[in-house]
Amino acid sequence: MADETPASRPAQGREIMPPTEPIRVPPQSLGNQNWKLALAVLGSGLASVLGGAFSNYLQARGFVSVGAARIFLGISLLAGIVLIVVAVMAFAAKDRAVKIALGILVLLVFLGGFETWAIINGPKRIEAVTVDPQHFSFDGSLHKETYSLFVRENAGMEAYSVQVKMKFAQKSSSDFTFDTPSPKPIMEGSPLTDIQGLRCSDHSGHAVVMFWIYRMEPHSTREISITHNSDSTAAIDSNITYFTTKPVPRTGDRIHATGTFHFNEPLTCNGDIMFQLPTPPAPADSSPRPPPQQVTFFYIYPGLYFPTPGSNAERTSMVMYFGHHGPEDLFNLKVIMTDASRLLKHLPPTSEEIIQAKTYQSLPELDAAGFGAGGPAGFQWNLIDNDHAEFNFELSHRAGHLRELLKVRKIGDHWNKAIFLANFTSKDPLLACRDTEFPPDESFSAKLKPCERPTF
Repeated sequence: MADETPASRPAQGREIMPPTEPIRVPPQSLGNQNWKLALAVLGSGLASVLGGAFSNYLQARGFVSVGAARIFLGISLLAGIVLIVVAVMAFAAKDRAVKIALGILVLLVFLGGFETWAIINGPKRIEAVTVDPQHFSFDGSLHKETYSLFVRENAGMEAYSVQVKMKFAQKSSSDFTFDTPSPKPIMEGSPLTDIQGLRCSDHSGHAVVMFWIYRMEPHSTREISITHNSDSTAAIDSNITYFTTKPVPRTGDRIHATGTFHFNEPLTCNGDIMFQLPTPPAPADSSPRPPPQQVTFFYIYPGLYFPTPGSNAERTSMVMYFGHHGPEDLFNLKVIMTDASRLLKHLPPTSEEIIQAKTYQSLPELDAAGFGAGGPAGFQWNLIDNDHAEFNFELSHRAGHLRELLKVRKIGDHWNKAIFLANFTSKDPLLACRDTEFPPDESFSAKLKPCERPTF
């Protein structure tokens, strides 16, 4: 028997498999798949950068804040980075289309990153209305140290009801006086300017002064000066709290300006700041003139202060008298009084508070000869504060229509007053005076003569 070699013996327990062929994908199908991937990557990267550009546009136009634009750009860049990772993973196919898409994608993401850097480090969007400086301090080194506050319109449009908020580090703003170096009338023929203010305090007791500018022209600048009348140190922060580009209504009253304040925090206000236009000097005239005729009018005059009966808070009451001036008798006198101190106590006032702040009085006749038997005519009013009050009057009689502003202040143990009376129709001032100890303010300058005792 012939010997069997291992090679000639049949394999036992092993299955012999035929050789296999590699699975091949048609080249056309692979190319279509990679081109679709390339276009998807390219479109996503382009959308990422366009999204960043759109957010930049929104931020520059003021529709979104800088922080929101940064968040949007960050999301766009993150999406671009994810697409790079996807492209690198797909690059294993080594298709030319993927290589081109990857290169363009890297370029787009680089441009998006540059855009992000530009918006973060470049110029910020233009604020429509700004105030400068936003912080200033008085060190007490100069007597009556003065700063100027500049309010600017930067966007080339009209701004209405611009509100400037000044917050003091002190508890009171009584040591500060304010002025408008370039005043403008609130309306044609009005002695009041289009900038008015309120003295307030916040919830912590710090002094706050709110200024209201009726209208600012495009690219205009308004100035408010602040003078510190004390030698102590002081600090003020200022900012714009509100404005609108839509015209707002204004009062038709040329003697009193009315503006709507929009507060961004609870405030308690106890006095207003009114700026008046300087009276132009009369033209020189050497021709002889007839002696001026004395005008007859009446006004309301505080004459008596006493504790309010039955008041546990020791409130003060006062008697308002009808004061007469001139040679003629007056008939059919009517008075509408508004206690501005009550309205400013809590803003905005409720309808009930508005009703409680008003009173209506009348008198059939007021003689020039005096009040006669029974004493002068008048009425009682209870003050909401024990040291100051402010009243607006609308007065009329058979031959005239008047408007009066009355302020009273308690200095030490004595009450002092200041009165401004004007003709309602012609706006001509008829009476302007203040007691010697009444502190000068924006409505009553130190040059006014003392108030005389009226003929009741």
